[in-house]
Order: sequence, then structure tokens, then C-alpha cells
Amino acid sequence: MSGPTALDAPPTARAPEGMLDAMLKIGLLLLVAPILVLMGAYFMELGDVRDCLLVQEGHWDYRAGICRDTVQPFVPWSERHPWMVNGGMLTSLAGVALCMVGLYVKRR
Repeated sequence: MSGPTALDAPPTARAPEGMLDAMLKIGLLLLVAPILVLMGAYFMELGDVRDCLLVQEGHWDYRAGICRDTVQPFVPWSERHPWMVNGGMLTSLAGVALCMVGLYVKRR
């Protein structure tokens, strides 16, 4: 008698097609949304900084978020909003993982 054949192999696990589509959509949303939120917050602040420097001819206080008459030190955006930056990166990473699982699992 011969050994097991390909016909005897157990079927591979397959996920329902609707679940895979949902994983892809949620993954893409988690991948793109943090970028849009971070860029929106950054450019809103940039508009305030430009208004302070060009229109009011002052100096922007990055920590307080107001325009002042004296020179203020520069504080990077990632240092002022670490939860937003790191949370956005983790959310995007979760989105990539969902997309990869949604694309990797075989459809029925």
C-alpha cells in the first residue's frame, strides 16, 4: 500500500470572503487615517506659526501655542505631541497587519 496522496491532505483553512474584504477596508482606513490626522494637525499649527511670523511679526512659542514678542526656542512637533505621533505609527502598523492578513489568507 502506498503513502498518503494529495487527495488525502486536509483542506486548508479559508476565511469567508466578506471578512477578508472587511479586514482590507479596515486595514486601509487604519493605514491612511493617522497620516491625514497628523498632517491636518501639523498644517493647522503651521498656519498659526506663519501668521505670527509674517503678519504679526512676532515669535511663535511652540510650547504655549501663542505668538510672543520675544525670541522663543524651537520645540519639535514630535516632542510636543508624542502620543499623537507614536499612536499614529502604531495605528498604521495595525492597518498594515490587517491588510497583509486580508491579502494573504486564501479566498473560497
